[in-house]
Amino acid sequence: MTGPAGAIEHRSLPLGSLPIPDERVVDVWLIRQDRLPLAGLGALAATSEGADTRQLERVQQRFLLRLLLGAYLDRPGRDVTIDRESAGKPVLVGEDARRLAFSQSHAGAWLAIAVSGGVPVGIDIEPGDRRPRWERLARRYFPAHDADAVCSDPASGGCRRFLDHWTAREALVKAAGRTLAGNVAGIELGADPGDRPAALPSDWPTGAWSLRRLETAPGLVGHVAWAADSAPDLRLRQLAGPG
Repeated sequence: MTGPAGAIEHRSLPLGSLPIPDERVVDVWLIRQDRLPLAGLGALAATSEGADTRQLERVQQRFLLRLLLGAYLDRPGRDVTIDRESAGKPVLVGEDARRLAFSQSHAGAWLAIAVSGGVPVGIDIEPGDRRPRWERLARRYFPAHDADAVCSDPASGGCRRFLDHWTAREALVKAAGRTLAGNVAGIELGADPGDRPAALPSDWPTGAWSLRRLETAPGLVGHVAWAADSAPDLRLRQLAGPG
């Protein structure tokens, strides 16, 4: 899909070669890890190496990320080199970094991976039914007027508004290669996250930054952010096992 509305394209393994997204497009891959054959491979790893469930999920996430990036770069996933910037943001290296940028997020069984044609990108998702102590968190981490807007009517979707604000902020932080600490409170979004943040921390990387809400993600709340002057078109794809 492109834009905020439309159908999710379903793709199956094996992927083959994938075209690099156009300059205004971000590919967003949504993956249910528990419905892929990798789950069986992970069980074998857990038996042989003593890995717990969280370790297994991380192994699968790294495998899937390399698999996808390799499909865009037309090489096996094992040959994709990923490094980390000073704040921990994973990035490709060399010429690959100029061709592709990516970000990932996970929520429960869901893994989301965003891929752009080299424009710094960030993605964050949360389960739509998550119920954190959202009023307390909003008052603690958001600018006062944003917190007031989120908490204005707790009985009418307040938690959903919080998750909307939170995923937009975390997506921006990931796109910029920053950390949550010291940055979340400096991001102003207003009453409703739109296509652009209202204000960013004074030491934020220069240039334009924009947002796009994930409208059709199944049971999820999420945002994509990137370093461009207008919100990206999103092409949503859900990855399933063979057949």
